[in-house]
Amino acid sequence: MNYLGFYPSQKLVNECKEYGTLLTWTHDGHEIIIYYDKKHPFMSQMFAISVALTETYDGYDLFEFMSSSSNDIEVKAEVTSIAQFLLSYKNGILSNPLVKEWVKRNEQPNQ
Repeated sequence: MNYLGFYPSQKLVNECKEYGTLLTWTHDGHEIIIYYDKKHPFMSQMFAISVALTETYDGYDLFEFMSSSSNDIEVKAEVTSIAQFLLSYKNGILSNPLVKEWVKRNEQPNQ
């Protein structure tokens, strides 16, 4: 698994246009999208997790990921498990008082 970066939703569509969408669902308020290689249906290639959803802006963390599972139910379970871990790790890091202070000091004022 490789982290490919953060993408606003419109750039995510462009980045993943050569892939098909295998599954899309919401888990604990985060949209998860699994993409597959169109040459090899049901072989997952990437997944995205929504991390910034507001009324005017949405963004996703995108990961390269080849599943070892052969059906959509197993792929969904596998990616859900990974997404839960990543989100809990991120939430744990962001709840750390030292990290909160660093983020607060480094926030850019709204323009």
